[in-house]
Amino acid sequence: MSDDRIILNRTLVRRTPSVKSDDLDVHPVLKQVYINRNISDSCQLDYSLNNLLPPANLSNIDEASDIIVSAIQANAPILIAGDFDADGATGSALGYLALTAFGARKVSYICPDRQLFGYGLTEEFVKSFAEAQPELVITVDNGITSLPGVRLAREYGMSVVITDHHLPGEELPEADAIVNPRLPGDQFGSKNLAGVGVIWYVMSIVRKKLREEKWFESEGIAEPNMAHYLDLVAVGTIADVVPLDYNNRILISEGLKLINRGRSRYGIRCLLEESGKRIGDVVSEDLAFTIGPKLNAAGRLDDISYGIKCLVSTDEEEVRSVVKTLERLNITRKTMEVEMVQTAKDEVRSNLNSIPESVPGVCLYNTDWHQGIIGLIASRVKEYTGKPAVIFAPDSEGKLRGSGRSVQGLNLRDVLASIEAIEPDIFVQYGGHAMAAGMTLLKTNLERFKSLYQEELSRQLGDRKWENQILSDGEIWDLGLEAAEEVRSGGPWGQQFEEPVFDGVFNVVSHRMLKDGHLSVRLSSPYSNEMVAGIFFRYSNYHSQPPENRSYRCAFHLVVNEFRGSRKPQLNLIYMSDDISKVGTIPGKALKS
Repeated sequence: MSDDRIILNRTLVRRTPSVKSDDLDVHPVLKQVYINRNISDSCQLDYSLNNLLPPANLSNIDEASDIIVSAIQANAPILIAGDFDADGATGSALGYLALTAFGARKVSYICPDRQLFGYGLTEEFVKSFAEAQPELVITVDNGITSLPGVRLAREYGMSVVITDHHLPGEELPEADAIVNPRLPGDQFGSKNLAGVGVIWYVMSIVRKKLREEKWFESEGIAEPNMAHYLDLVAVGTIADVVPLDYNNRILISEGLKLINRGRSRYGIRCLLEESGKRIGDVVSEDLAFTIGPKLNAAGRLDDISYGIKCLVSTDEEEVRSVVKTLERLNITRKTMEVEMVQTAKDEVRSNLNSIPESVPGVCLYNTDWHQGIIGLIASRVKEYTGKPAVIFAPDSEGKLRGSGRSVQGLNLRDVLASIEAIEPDIFVQYGGHAMAAGMTLLKTNLERFKSLYQEELSRQLGDRKWENQILSDGEIWDLGLEAAEEVRSGGPWGQQFEEPVFDGVFNVVSHRMLKDGHLSVRLSSPYSNEMVAGIFFRYSNYHSQPPENRSYRCAFHLVVNEFRGSRKPQLNLIYMSDDISKVGTIPGKALKS
C-alpha cells in the first residue's frame, strides 16, 4: 500500500500486561484489556460514589468554602469567571446552578472573549466586569497563572477564590484562597481532576457547611443533592481529555447513570438527542464526540455563554434554540478545521526532509489561521507526524496565540517553563498541562521561540525518539455483537484509560471510498468465514491509494453500529498495513488509581 508519507514513524505495537490476575470476573474480550490497564481485581471496576476520594485533602478547600458560605449568607454579589472551553462551560454552569440552589440570590457568570481578552483572569477581563461590582469572584478552570488580574481584582475590592486544575507557576496569585490539586504539597489523591471536578468538590464542601449551620432549614430551601450535578462533571471531564484515573472514572460513571436515567440537564439531553444518541445507551465516547465539540465550538468561534446557557436554562424552547446555534457553530468549525489541517499538512510535507531526523518537534504559523481552531490543528499535526506540535495564529491585537499538543513522555508545560527560564520575556503568558498547553507571544519573538522549542525538545529527548505508536490490546477472535456491546459498556474510556484497540490480519473483500476521504470496507478473517463491516475515517490522510483485495494487518476499535433500530458489530479501523508480520510490543504502563 502506498503511503503519502505525511504519517511519520507510525508503528503498531502490542501492550504486554504489567499485572496478572485471575480475580477479574468479566467478559473474555475485556479481561486482557483491563489487565493491560493495570486492573487486577474487579473491585477496581466498582464505580460507586462511596469510593470517591474525600475532599478534605484538597488544599485550602476549607478557606475557600468559608469565603463562599459567608458571601451566600451576606447576600453578596458573586461572579463565576469561567473559561471558554467545555470544561469551563460545564464548571461555570455547575457553580452557577449550585450557588443558586444553595440560596445565593445575586450570582452570575461570565467568561472572557477569546479574541479580546485571551485566557484566564487577565487585567482587561477584570476591567470589563468591574462596573458590576461583584464582591466575590470565583474562577473556574482558570486563574492559577493570573497574577496581574487577581491583583487588580483585589484592588477593586473584590475577594477572589481560584478553583483551577492547571499547573501553577513558581509564583502564585494573591487570591483569598486557591483550590487546585496541583498546588505544591497538595495531598489530594488525584491530580487529574478537570476544572469542573474541582468546582464540584468545592461546592460539595460549601453545601456541607451550610447544612451544618442549618442554613437550608432556616431559609426553607431543600438541600441539593450534589450527585445531581455529575452529568456536568462527566461532560466536562471527558471533553477536557484529562487522564481517567479511578476517581475520574467514578465521577464520569455516575454522571452517565444520571444521563441514561433521563435525569440530566435538558441541554445535555437535547444535545445528545439532536445527534441521534439514545438516552439509556449513552457512553463516554458520546460525550466526547457529540457534546464536547459543540460546546467548544461556541468558545472557539463565538461566545461560550451559548454553551453555558444551554446547560443552565430550564426553558425547553430556549434550549432547543441554543442547541441549533451550537450545531451551526460546530459545522462552521468543522469546515475551518478541514481547510486549516490541509494547509498544515501541506506545510509539513514541504519540510518533510528535515522533520524525520533533525527536528524533534513541529512548530507552524499561518496568518490565515483562526486562533479558536489551532488546538485542533495541533492535535492533528501531532497525530500525523508523531511529534509534539505547536500551532500559532494571530490575534486581534497583533500578538500570536499558540496551542500545543504533546506526546507520551513529554511534559509540554515544563518545556514552556524551561524556555521562559532561558528567555524570561519571551511569553506574554503561558500555561497548561503535560499533554496540552497554550501561550501568547509577540510576533517578533516567534523565530526565537521556534529555536528554543527545538533545542529544549532535543535536550529532553536525549538518545530517545518520539514514537508515533498505535497501542493494541492484541488479537481477538470474537467480533460479534455481544463482544462489541461488552466493549462499549466496559468503560468509561478516555485519556490514559483508552478505548480498546485490537489488531489482526484480514482480507479486504470489497471497498469503496466515501466523501471526506473515508473508506468503507468488507473484511473476512482467515480464522473464520464470517464477514465484518469496517470503516476507516479520514483514510485519505494516511494513504494515497485505496487498498487492494488482499490481506492487511489492521488495528481497530470494535464498536456497535446502530442504524434504523438495527445494531451490528463494526470495526472502526485506525491502521492498515500490507506488512502483516510487523507488530512490536511495549510493556503495559501502570495506571495510578
